Order: sequence, then C-alpha cells, then structure tokens
Amino acid sequence: VVIFDVVSYVFGTKFGKLKILSSISPNKTYIGFFSGFIITFIVGSLYNYYYLFFKIDLMIYFIFFTLSFAFFGDIIESIFKRKCNLKNSSEFLPGHGGFFDRFDSLITVVIWLFLFNLLIWLTMKTLNIFGSTGMIGSKSLKIISKYFPEIKLNLLVANNDYKKLVKQVIIYKPKYICLV
Repeated sequence: VVIFDVVSYVFGTKFGKLKILSSISPNKTYIGFFSGFIITFIVGSLYNYYYLFFKIDLMIYFIFFTLSFAFFGDIIESIFKRKCNLKNSSEFLPGHGGFFDRFDSLITVVIWLFLFNLLIWLTMKTLNIFGSTGMIGSKSLKIISKYFPEIKLNLLVANNDYKKLVKQVIIYKPKYICLV
C-alpha cells in the first residue's frame, strides 16, 4: 500500500497530465494510478515469488483487490473532505493533507484483509492447531467442533501435556499429531 501510494504520487506529479475524478481528488492522474498499480504489482509478485505466500492466481487476486481497496480508500477520504469543504483532514501532519490522508488507504485495506482472511478461513477444509493442549488451543478445538464440523483437523501440536493430547486425538481424530 505504501509503495502504491508513493509511486502513484511521484509518477503522477512528475508525468501525469490526464486527471482521474478531478472533481473529487484534483491531483490524481491516470499515469500515477497505473504506474503505482504496475510497479506495486511487480514488487508484490517478486516478494510472493521469494517467500511463496500464495499460488499465482490467488496472488493476482490478492494484489489487485488490495490496491483497489487502497485507491478507493483514498477516494472516499477525498469525498469526505470535499463534502466538508476541507483542504486537509487535520493539521496533525502539516503539508500532508492531514492524518487521514496518510492512512486512508490503509484503513480500507485493513477491511479488505479481514474479508480476505475470512474468505480463506471459511473455504478451508483442514486446520492445524499449534498448542492444542493450552487454553487457547483447547477452546479453539471446542469452538471448531461445535460450529464448524465440516473442518477436518490435519495436525495437533502440544507442548508436554501428552495425557490431554491423547484425549484430544480420541475426540477430534486429527490426521497427524506432534508432541514437542
């Protein structure tokens, strides 16, 4: 998001002539938007290639929607400023459009990340629980078995409470277990 914002600003300021939504956000340009999108996409793809977070198709969707939410967050904040006849959302960061101008993209991206994680979690078929015999792990197992019976447990990992782990194996029937 930061790369997208910075690259869009630099390229838009330096090379941009044709404006996007000039009545809402007069400094946004097509060159800024597309250069920010393309360069951030390349950087995100390289990062994904190196760290192998997502398969290629999921990575494309993830980056596309992350940058779209970032752009719309910026536009939404600009709409609020125009409706209130404000140049800056605050004087907290002078010369930067205010506090919300620095974080508008991040606020909407956080919403997207929540939705993305929820979607991934809801489509999972298997689950690994680390620390299954601890308080959080035990409660998680109870909640999952009660409300999400279609999720199969792939792995239970416990520290040293083997008696509790044995009981969990009998009840939840994971594919693998590990006692550390």
